[in-house]
Amino acid sequence: MVTYPSCKEEWVYIIPFGVKVIEESAFSYTWYLRAVRIPESVRIICDSAFEECISLKVVEICEGVEKIGDSVFFCCYELEEIKLPKSLKEIGDEAFYLCDSLKHVYYGGTKEEWEQISIERTNEPLLNAKIHFEY
Repeated sequence: MVTYPSCKEEWVYIIPFGVKVIEESAFSYTWYLRAVRIPESVRIICDSAFEECISLKVVEICEGVEKIGDSVFFCCYELEEIKLPKSLKEIGDEAFYLCDSLKHVYYGGTKEEWEQISIERTNEPLLNAKIHFEY
């Protein structure tokens, strides 16, 4: 399990390889974090994992992640860009709620594969961003 201290002053964090689950609220309310990389070993990002990371701008989620839980990036006001893997099957309720700065989504699969992902309600910032396929 990984938990990131909210007052830690690093701007970039690479989650260690071997972590399989990012637990609920593990990075929530982090003030300084601007970029994060989630490795291939992770399968699930639990609810509210990055909720209110107010400075987070860029997220890279590597191949392997299958589920992004509810409210994972809720209120990440500065989030501009996210890379999502082809392995993704489910995005929970409000996962991207109030991420109004989200401009670019880079998806590892095709448009047809993107359309097979279960995207729950209140994810308009994700759906309104420019989606780049097969990044």
